[in-house]
Amino acid sequence: MKNFSFYVYIGLFSVYLVVMFRTPDRSPDPEDQQPAGEERFLRIATVLFLLWWVSFLIPFVSFLFPSFMAPFSMGPAIPMAIIGTVIFALGTAVRTIAVRTLDHYFTYQLCIREEHRLIQHGIYRYLRHPSYTGTLLEAIGMLVAARSAYGLALFLVSATLLFTLRIRREEQMMRDQFGEEYESYMRSSKRLIPWIF
Repeated sequence: MKNFSFYVYIGLFSVYLVVMFRTPDRSPDPEDQQPAGEERFLRIATVLFLLWWVSFLIPFVSFLFPSFMAPFSMGPAIPMAIIGTVIFALGTAVRTIAVRTLDHYFTYQLCIREEHRLIQHGIYRYLRHPSYTGTLLEAIGMLVAARSAYGLALFLVSATLLFTLRIRREEQMMRDQFGEEYESYMRSSKRLIPWIF
């Protein structure tokens, strides 16, 4: 079917938006503690996040200008749609579990809540940042389904930079707050990929 990859992408992208906007916006409360330099980090993150969203627009460019973008498509449509959808579904499941497990402690901005506890059960027994893992899988799955080589490349660059900066700041904040408890947790868990990284 003509434009099959694009229609699959539209479906996955719609689910992505619904899930994202249904995630509770738990902003830091006035009494919460944010790490030093958070405002500066957010300015940098905003630029990288814009590049992230540009990567999501590239499949639309491919749809509007198919002859121009065709050389940069990946693989046959149906296998890539299946692979991408499976990756996306796995990512959505992982992120949903992570957010629900953190519950009140989940925030988009880094902060230490009042009476903050270190969560080490469920999916957090294996991964320190499973919501990031889920988000990465969702985006990669969408762009694989769209067969968008340019979109995938731009997303990987922007997401790698964004999450590298964010994870370093987050883990330093947690070490400052929990000390040896977090150091021990780091030794028994991985950042993003179980048993590997």
